[in-house]
Amino acid sequence: MLRNAGKFGSTACAARWQVRSLQSADLNGLPGTGFMRWQVDLLKVRNGQTGSWVERCKCVLWQPGSGIC
Repeated sequence: MLRNAGKFGSTACAARWQVRSLQSADLNGLPGTGFMRWQVDLLKVRNGQTGSWVERCKCVLWQPGSGIC
């Protein structure tokens, strides 16, 4: 990698992801902030297919250490 340090985009990673926030999801017409949403893109992956997903957090209450959302 040291020899290729000057080249743009040289990397040793197996996959390249891009995660962006989206406008929150509607809560059945209720005012206020809805569920958090993200646009998740798999831009590059070795020996596999790229893809794009919209993910939504459906948690009502986050509890530290619960491993949920």
